[in-house]
Amino acid sequence: MKTQMRMLAILALLNLPQAFAKAADPAAFQFFEEEAGVITSAKRAQPLSKAAASASVISAEEIRLYGYRTLGEALQSVPGFYSTDDRSYTSLWVRGFGRPGDFNSRVLLLINGHRMNDNIYGQAFVGNEFSLDMNSISRIEIIKGPGAALYGDNAFFAVINVITKTPEHGTGTAAELSAGSYGTTREFAEVSHSYLNGLNLYAAGSNRRMQGQRLHFSEFSSVNNGHANATADAEKNYTFYLDLAVNGWDLRGNTNSRTKGLSADPFGDTFNDPRSRATDSRSFLELSKNTSLRDDLTLTARIYYDWYYYNGFFFADNAAPPPLQSVSNDTSKASWYGEEGRLQYDLGGENILTVGEEYEYNTIGLQKSRVLDPFSDNLDVNYAPSRWAIFAQQELKPADALRLTLGGRYDRYQAFGKTVNPRFAAVYDLSQDTTLKLMGGSAFKAPGPFEMFYSFPGLNKANPSLEPEKIRTYEAYCERKLPGGWGSAGAGYFLSTIDGLITQIVDPADGLPQFINKDRINTKGLELNARLRFSSLVSGHAGYTMQNTREDGGGRLSNSPRHTGSAGITGRLASGDASAGLELFVVGTRTTFQETRLRPAALLSLNLSARLWKTGPRCYLGIYNLANANYQASGTADNIQAAIGQDRRNYTVGLEHRF
Repeated sequence: MKTQMRMLAILALLNLPQAFAKAADPAAFQFFEEEAGVITSAKRAQPLSKAAASASVISAEEIRLYGYRTLGEALQSVPGFYSTDDRSYTSLWVRGFGRPGDFNSRVLLLINGHRMNDNIYGQAFVGNEFSLDMNSISRIEIIKGPGAALYGDNAFFAVINVITKTPEHGTGTAAELSAGSYGTTREFAEVSHSYLNGLNLYAAGSNRRMQGQRLHFSEFSSVNNGHANATADAEKNYTFYLDLAVNGWDLRGNTNSRTKGLSADPFGDTFNDPRSRATDSRSFLELSKNTSLRDDLTLTARIYYDWYYYNGFFFADNAAPPPLQSVSNDTSKASWYGEEGRLQYDLGGENILTVGEEYEYNTIGLQKSRVLDPFSDNLDVNYAPSRWAIFAQQELKPADALRLTLGGRYDRYQAFGKTVNPRFAAVYDLSQDTTLKLMGGSAFKAPGPFEMFYSFPGLNKANPSLEPEKIRTYEAYCERKLPGGWGSAGAGYFLSTIDGLITQIVDPADGLPQFINKDRINTKGLELNARLRFSSLVSGHAGYTMQNTREDGGGRLSNSPRHTGSAGITGRLASGDASAGLELFVVGTRTTFQETRLRPAALLSLNLSARLWKTGPRCYLGIYNLANANYQASGTADNIQAAIGQDRRNYTVGLEHRF
C-alpha cells in the first residue's frame, strides 16, 4: 500500500501541472529559452535532463530575485536540503542527515571544481563564513547522491559546485552597499574585463560587519537574566576572488576570513562574554589548463596550493580546580598542495570515456589546544597524511533512447589504506518529454584529524581508531517537461545504507563527547520537484521531501525531520526595472541531540527590487522570516542548550550600481 501511495504521488506531480496547462491559453506561455546545463555530474558540460544524476541548478538570476544572502539560504530551495545556525557556523541537513557537530563534512563543496572542504575538519562553509560573496556567483550546481566515483572524500550525500562569474557574463564594474538588521553593513565590488591580448579578468570582493543581536537562553537565566548582549554575537568577514584566463590557461585565487562571537556558549565558556570568539580563514591558488590534443581528445590538468587557519579564544569563569577563571586557545593550521590530470575521449555517438588521477600532499595538519591562564598544553598534534587516486567513467549510448554510465574510483590514503567506490546510471527517454533515471553507487568519508585527535580535559576526548564510513545509495528519478513551456516536474525515490557512521556521542562512562563509528544507518525517502514558468516574466518552484532515517533496530536520528518543503514565485516587469520574489520553506518536527522535540516551522521571505530610473542604481529590500516564526535548531554535544533560536523577522536593504 505504501508503494502504491508513493506511485500515486509521483503521477500526481507529473500530471497536475500538465492538466492545468491544457486548461490555460497556450499563447500566454513560451518555452524555456534554453535548458539548464550542468558540468559537475560528469566533469563535462551536458544538459540537465541528460545528466546521470539527481541534479539541480540555481542561477544567478534566482539568487537575485529571491535575495539569497548565503549559500545555505539558496540551498534550502532544493528538495532534500535545509540549513540551521548554531551561532557559530551554518549547518546543512541533506536527505535525513544533519548530525550536530559534523561541520558539513558529508557534503563536498567546490568552487569551479576546486575542493573547498578543509583538511582538519572536512568542513564545508555555507553561511557568512563561505569563501565567496553571493553576487560573484554565476550558478550553483547540486548533484545529490554519492559522488565519490569522480570526487573522492566528502562526496557522501551531495556535491555542490559553485560556478563563479567570468567576463563572458558581461564586462564592466559594479558596486553595492547594503545594511540590515542587527547592525549589519556590507560593501561589495566587482570588475570584469576582456583585453585585446586575449586576457580575461574577473575580480570580486566584499566586506561585511554585524554588531550582533541580543539573544536569550533560558539555560543561563542566572547570568544577565539569560540574555546574551549583541557584542557577544558580533561578526565580521571579508572575501576576495580573482580569475585570470588566457589561451586556455586559468589562474584562480580566493581568500576569505570570518571572526564570530560565540554567543551560544559552546565548550563551557563564560556566557555573555564578548571576548570568546573564533576566526576561520580559507585560501587557495590554482593553475589549470584545458587543451584539445585532437578533435576527439581533451586534456585537463591543474595544480593547486591550499591553506586553512582557525583560531578560537574561550573564556571560562567556572573552571575547577581554582583559579576560578581560565582562558583557553584552540588553533588549527593546515596547508596542502596537489594536482589532477584528466583525459576525455569522445568515441562518437555520445560515447565518452573519462580517465583521471589525483595526488595530494599535506604539508601541515596542526591542532593545538592550550590554557593560557594558568598555562598548560593539552593538545599538540601534527597529522598530515597524503593521498592519491585514479578514476574512470564510461558513458555509453547503446540506443537512441538509452544512455548508460559506469564508473569507479580507487583512493589510497596513507592514514588507513584503500577504498574503492563504483557508480552506475541508466538514463532512458520514455518519450520526447519524459526521462527516467536509475542510479546507484557508493561513497566514503574519511575520519578527519579533528574527529580522531581533538581532546580537551573535561570537555572532549580523542579517538584515533576511527575508520572511514561508507554509504550505498540507490535512486530512481523521473522527470517530465511540461507542455506549453511550463517547465518541468520530477519525482524520485532514494534508499541509502551507511556503515560505520562517524558521529559524536556522550560516553556514559565519563560524560565526555567523543566521535565513534556507529552501527548501520538506513534511510529512504521520496522527493518531488517542479520548476514552473507561468509566463516570460513569472516563474516559480516547488519541492517536497519525505524521508525516514533510522539506526538498525533503533529510532530515528536526531535533527532528522520527516517532512521538509519549499515553494517560491518570482515576477518581473518587462522592462526589468522591478521584480519581486516570495518564498516559503517548511520543516517538520525533529528531535535535538539532547532528545528533546522541536516544533515544525514555516519561514516566509520576500524580496523586492526596483530601478528608480533607467540608468540608475538598483534598490532592493529583503524581509526574511516575514511571519516572525519562532524557529529553533538543535544544539550540539558542545552546547548546554538543547535548542538554539534562529533569526526572527529581519531585513536587508541595499543599493547596487553598474558602471
